[in-house]
Amino acid sequence: MLRLHLDKKTRIGKLSSKNMELYQIKTFLAVVEECSVTKAAKRLYTTPPSVSSHIKALEEELGISLFNRSAKGMQLTSEGIAIRDKAERILAAVLDVTSEAASLRGQVLGGLEIGLNSSPNFLKATEFASSLRKEHPGLELNFLSLDSSKIIDAIRTENLDAGFVYTTGKLPDIELLPLQKTPLAIAVPTVWRNEIPDNDWDALAQHSWIYTSCNCAFLHSIETAFQKRNLTFRFNVKADGDEMRAELVAQGLGSAFMEYDRAKLLEEDGTAFIWKCEEEFCNQLYFANLARKSNDPAIKAARDTIAKVWKNNPSECKVS
Repeated sequence: MLRLHLDKKTRIGKLSSKNMELYQIKTFLAVVEECSVTKAAKRLYTTPPSVSSHIKALEEELGISLFNRSAKGMQLTSEGIAIRDKAERILAAVLDVTSEAASLRGQVLGGLEIGLNSSPNFLKATEFASSLRKEHPGLELNFLSLDSSKIIDAIRTENLDAGFVYTTGKLPDIELLPLQKTPLAIAVPTVWRNEIPDNDWDALAQHSWIYTSCNCAFLHSIETAFQKRNLTFRFNVKADGDEMRAELVAQGLGSAFMEYDRAKLLEEDGTAFIWKCEEEFCNQLYFANLARKSNDPAIKAARDTIAKVWKNNPSECKVS
């Protein structure tokens, strides 16, 4: 995984003290974002005592208190707020220097952890990997299958470098590259065909539903549709990821909301049917990465390649 590996001997120069070190700046910003020493330690793959030591050393060097410690977590003092902006600029400058150096070398080296929120075939993962290898043979890829909300969380904690996600809202700390508006469908077990007529929302609400994560963009779409009709779900199964939901639908355990193409495969297999209604559903698919790492050479290479691979995909939500 790409990370900024910082040796304790790496200096940031005479910002305020010749003894200040870059890893202290990174630790400080991690605590700011997590509001917790424990969470920051997990994010940085270190221990809470180590994080506390870094913060204490930085406060001693600067001669100010950066955080108010309370049961609610680590909250910035007014002095800490002033330092935060400068610290972010320092870290961004270091990343820019790294990016420029890589550009001058004319090559991108390292590895990328990429989250997949759907099937590799649908996401063109093979085409993406092949194209990236041709352009940047020194860059290694590792794909991990997760649902969108977990991919976004992992990008924020730097456990993933980037990933494919569905999301309905703006994410200020995440850079989103739009790829395609993906049509969605409600897949219903074939055994319920005569019990749930098309466009009969009341009948649909009477049967079991396969629920998803509370942060799932798909869930937001279908919840809105139910709420408009003053209806609620009946569910006794929860599963994240289209593949798992599709299997549960095929086994007759409930209806589920998923990508249209996957629902169509179930219909062709005879295990489910696509329930038709007057509404059309779709979600925007994005390629996501941490905004402050957009100039990282490997991430930039991945984004450029993804843009080429997906350049001819529709911006309108159309069923193929």
